[in-house]
Amino acid sequence: MTTGFNISTGDSHWLGDGVYFFLKGKSTHPENQAEQWAILGAWDKANRANKYESFGVLKAEISVEENNFLNLTDPSGLEILEYLKNKTLEKIKRLRRNSKIKIVDGYLINFGRNEMGIPIDVVKGDVFIKLTKDERKYDIQSRIPNSTISSVFNSKCISNIVNIKTGQV
Repeated sequence: MTTGFNISTGDSHWLGDGVYFFLKGKSTHPENQAEQWAILGAWDKANRANKYESFGVLKAEISVEENNFLNLTDPSGLEILEYLKNKTLEKIKRLRRNSKIKIVDGYLINFGRNEMGIPIDVVKGDVFIKLTKDERKYDIQSRIPNSTISSVFNSKCISNIVNIKTGQV
């Protein structure tokens, strides 16, 4: 509420570049997941200290035109992601090099947006997120989603922002 959104950038993010939100879907209480994420996200492993001491959980309305929405919880959205994967593979083969790039969903979405010019403003998907200290400490990996999230690339899609909870880490 005071510094604006922290925009995640980089191909390793779940759903590409954007502002991330927890949504109802795999969890019926996305606000609790947002709180867990904020608390765990405070820890800076390298410096062995918290990056911040207080947090806020925000609720917002996300509005997007259907043509600019990639819904990976729907078969048609998964077909688009498959198309992006195939185009990425074509590019790698055409350049005749072994890719050192880790090709994950975030990379494919950013590729579609940045190299193919596909106007993807908002992406929705089901993912597994480490939301407990033990999941992070023991580096638990899962292919079974526990969260429905959204990445909003176009900040004009975000409105009616409300702080629904504040707390200390």
